[in-house]
Amino acid sequence: AVVSTQSTGGEQAGFDVRYLLKASEVEKERLFELTEMLNERVSALEGEMAEKDVNVRRFNRQIIELEKIIENLKTKKLPRCDGCNAKATITYPPDESRVDILEDEVEVLKDHLDAVTEERKADLTKYKGLLEQSRGVFLAALKQYQVEAGKGQSC
Repeated sequence: AVVSTQSTGGEQAGFDVRYLLKASEVEKERLFELTEMLNERVSALEGEMAEKDVNVRRFNRQIIELEKIIENLKTKKLPRCDGCNAKATITYPPDESRVDILEDEVEVLKDHLDAVTEERKADLTKYKGLLEQSRGVFLAALKQYQVEAGKGQSC
């Protein structure tokens, strides 16, 4: 179907709606691809969140159990001799092991950051590819329109 409109010079200016429909179909497909990719990412993040939620609950239970143990130890009367009291005190992990734990956490966070960065780079590459494809479709439709418009003026 060709739609005609009057231009300011009194000439007939027309365009083919099929080109617009084709371009809109291509864009619709691209949007579906992006939506699918985002839905996959959301599903993956929901899975990670559920896993982390389970870990948080497990850690909370451990904290509660340890707090109960500490309260029980506080309520018990310790022997009066200093040697016995020194043996009964709760020892914390040495500073070296705490540093090792923190270094491990830093490594895990760095790995996670690298993975997220790679995902973002892959997304950006895909978005650029989709943009180039869309641009190509629109340019082809524009060239086709210009060719057909040129034929219409020469007749």
